[in-house]
Amino acid sequence: MMVGNRSSDVAFGRAIGCFTVMIVNVHPVKELPDVIVPDLPTLASFLGRHPDPTSPVMSLPEAASFAKKTQEEGKRVVTTNGAFDLLHPGHVFLFDEARKHGDVLMVGVNGDASVRRSKGPDRPIEPEAIRARKVAAFVDAVFVFEESDPRAWLSLIRPDVHVNAETYGQDCVEAPVLKEIGAKLALVPVCPDLGSTTEILKKDTRNKIQDTNA
Repeated sequence: MMVGNRSSDVAFGRAIGCFTVMIVNVHPVKELPDVIVPDLPTLASFLGRHPDPTSPVMSLPEAASFAKKTQEEGKRVVTTNGAFDLLHPGHVFLFDEARKHGDVLMVGVNGDASVRRSKGPDRPIEPEAIRARKVAAFVDAVFVFEESDPRAWLSLIRPDVHVNAETYGQDCVEAPVLKEIGAKLALVPVCPDLGSTTEILKKDTRNKIQDTNA
């Protein structure tokens, strides 16, 4: 693993085949890393949760079996989902909040085709296998799904709690399925100060323009 605070650190890490982590600061982001963190405490949290960022990702049938086994052990299963394109502190906040609602956190990662449908032809920045691998460092189970929303796999995994960003509200598309399977819907606040992938990409574009005009 290569940890740095400059794009040159990321470029060097990539060149020698390392998983790369960037600590965001005032330097322009010219080379996008595998994971972006705001400070050393967050980096420590990342490393402490899972020392191996290349954790295996489950297939959907494996995830359903894992959820069933977990519940048979008397544990509460929590799910959430998203594209998680360029993992950033806002995603980590979602995982932390979701964990508060149960014992085991399972995350569905939108497949590449699904992301393109919702975010446009230039996304995702990273392929589904890479995005899922990064998420796996923070949670208990990860699987990739191709649908535009989680309704199909919610019926298979049947979590105790499903977590959404509060912007989707109680009447989100998953609500009828959650009611049908007896799962609770929990809403997590959105924290703009923690950043977003869209904002990271905008800053990267501005930095490249500034470098070109310099």
